[in-house]
Amino acid sequence: MFIHSSLPLFGQELIPEQEWDQFMSILRQPLPSTFRITGTRHVATAVRECLQQTFFLELSKALQGAGGQGEELAPPTPLPWYPDQLAWYVPLSKAFIRKSPDVSKFHRFLVDESDQGNISRQEAVSMIPPLVLDVLPHHKVLDMCAAPGSKTAQLIEMIHANDERTPSPLPSGVVVANDADNKRCYMLVHQAKRLKSPCFMVTNHDASVFPVLYHHDEHDVRCPLYYDRVLCDVPCSGDGTLRKNPTIWRSWNPALGAGLHRLQLRILNRGLELLQPGGRLVYSTCSLNPVENEAVLATILQLCRGAVELVDVSDQLPGLRTIPGMTSWKVMKKKMEWVSDTKPSSSTLFPPDPSLLPQLNLHRCVRVLPHHQDTGGFFIAVLCKSDWLPWQRRPRDSEGATATSSSCEETAPRPSVLEGEEGGGRGGEEREKPSVLMDETGGKEGEGCGEENGEPSVLVGNEEEKGGEEEGGEEGGERRRVLTGEKGGDGEKERGEGRPSGLTASEDEKERGEGAGEKAADNDGEGGGTTSRPGTAILGRPGHRHGKKGRVYREDPYVFLTDDSPVLQLIQSYYGLGDAFPSSQLLTRSVAGKKRNVYLTSRLVKELLQRNELHVKFINVGVKVLARCDNRTASCPFRICQEGIESLVPFISANRLSLTLDDLLLVLREPNPLSTGLAPPTQETLSHMGVGPALFEYTPDRSKEDTRTLYDHPIYLSGWVARKSVRLYVDKKYRCHYLAMLGHEPPQTMCLASVSGRRDCDSEEGRGGEGGGGKEEGDVESGVEEKKGEVELEEGGNGGTGEAVAGEELRT
Repeated sequence: MFIHSSLPLFGQELIPEQEWDQFMSILRQPLPSTFRITGTRHVATAVRECLQQTFFLELSKALQGAGGQGEELAPPTPLPWYPDQLAWYVPLSKAFIRKSPDVSKFHRFLVDESDQGNISRQEAVSMIPPLVLDVLPHHKVLDMCAAPGSKTAQLIEMIHANDERTPSPLPSGVVVANDADNKRCYMLVHQAKRLKSPCFMVTNHDASVFPVLYHHDEHDVRCPLYYDRVLCDVPCSGDGTLRKNPTIWRSWNPALGAGLHRLQLRILNRGLELLQPGGRLVYSTCSLNPVENEAVLATILQLCRGAVELVDVSDQLPGLRTIPGMTSWKVMKKKMEWVSDTKPSSSTLFPPDPSLLPQLNLHRCVRVLPHHQDTGGFFIAVLCKSDWLPWQRRPRDSEGATATSSSCEETAPRPSVLEGEEGGGRGGEEREKPSVLMDETGGKEGEGCGEENGEPSVLVGNEEEKGGEEEGGEEGGERRRVLTGEKGGDGEKERGEGRPSGLTASEDEKERGEGAGEKAADNDGEGGGTTSRPGTAILGRPGHRHGKKGRVYREDPYVFLTDDSPVLQLIQSYYGLGDAFPSSQLLTRSVAGKKRNVYLTSRLVKELLQRNELHVKFINVGVKVLARCDNRTASCPFRICQEGIESLVPFISANRLSLTLDDLLLVLREPNPLSTGLAPPTQETLSHMGVGPALFEYTPDRSKEDTRTLYDHPIYLSGWVARKSVRLYVDKKYRCHYLAMLGHEPPQTMCLASVSGRRDCDSEEGRGGEGGGGKEEGDVESGVEEKKGEVELEEGGNGGTGEAVAGEELRT
């Protein structure tokens, strides 16, 4: 392994001398596996008990002698700082778990539970930012650089924290997950889809110029949306991921951190502009380099002039070992030489004046070092916004209504560091960059990592962003995005954090009716416009595209069902959906033709979608709740989708079939058991039901049922009632999950072929999912565009035989 003696950590005094050998030793070891259990679901306790009672015993045997030379590794243990023992540490590498036959059952369980959203395989340090963000169900949350989505999944989980304690399954909050890379947005959709939330939306924008979303307040006045919580997990050089990305040892150079510095400044600046006063923002990187961390924060804090301050969260997660932020650091030249202290320090890369340190409180930042708790390296800073930023217009209330831009007043003058500068943004005139960046770091800002705009040519994102997903949500490998040469969906090249592939500036503005990039950055619109934003000499310029003419951004339409829609009337009548059901929040993805899939959104998601569709690139919203499954004898062609069943259950009053424990085990094991094999009460209920889709439910009765089951909550399943049999619209992974929770070991193989011999929902080696009807023209499965090499989805309807035939979802 190549280790450069001039690696910045040697000279920053970040690692105490007595810990250096331990630090270097841990970097040579593979990163252990960690995962967390989705704690807001009632299944969380059952999953944890199943792991402890069944799979950890298997692991304990496999760990004997796995450490080499007869050394026995420590057993799986809960992370001491994660609440309720819902995050676990396994001292085995990801590769060992995936390949070793000794832990094959454990690996299979992790994969199955990950696909259902009950478990997320995630690096330990990656779990920290959402925890300190302190999200509540009513919060409006923005994840600025979200892909591939493990932290986003945590945020969605927190939005639904009260689902078990409130009658409504639709929280009032929302998670807006954004990423600049169009392809990675679909990876983000796949990750977040596991959480089955109607309060979630994916956008595709440059985070540094993220557009303002508008909504109407309680007085029906149009106003900009400000967020209660913002997560800025910004792109970074990734030197904290050396344990899982060993190529960084060879590819690292000081230009990476210096080139990313301006991009990180712009993203953090934009996040603070969109943050509601009183709100909280978390800035995080998987880099230990202070140029990408404290230097960024020190610059922003000085610009904000007291409107933003760092929050001390060092004691918020007891058991997590951290070190405080740095107040002094050095800057390295391109040729691995430290910049002399006698050089001028006008650049934002350098430490602030010592007289400002008491005001900045940089010691409130926290670092996680790899050798302290066998993790990766990470940096976290929590900021609280107490007032509007100095360059933002201050909304004034008029008769209780939010002010518009015409009733806003300018506040403090621009920061002194910006004197003599014009307003920032792409439209302004480019100013000369500070000479210290051009001389002392060995070249222009971003040299070796970009061209004119100072964007890096190779970009390593945070922790799980280093790699794609693997087997149902596991992130691994190294994420390296060549910003000057990556091809989009149309073969075009794109640059920096600019527009998604296939989009040019002129076409984007023409299609959207307004510039979603520059205009959003320079003017927050009504009630939130900017007066004198920091100039380009401080923040640099956002990336932009060069090259051939690209395609206009296109997504299939979002069409909400109206009260007079025949589809809606049929669904309401068949399932007995009462007045409390939010039928106005159902949508489809096509204007004409048969409606194949129906999605549910929260009220706020619907409003944001309808009021911003012309200038915001929405990739995905809501959760799929119904899918077409045509049958000649069925009363309703729409069946319930398992992924959205929890959102529908409180409102369904008709076509519900209660099962006993024996009935449940039978339908889970068999593809389409005969009705005569069910309990007499179940048969009696079936005699009054016609052919068609139904909601199957099981409610445990501890006084009568088998007390060996781990599950003491109701189970809801999508099913079909035929003339002489019943069937689940549930894939193999769901079946195995419920069998395990009920205390029954799932079979090694499970053939779900119907009595006619037709292959239905899953196969022994297939990766199944529930399907409905065939795709309608122009429809996109839950917003996931079918792309070669990405996520492919295929649905098939039944043959109109009176027996239910489930579709199949395949991922390639």
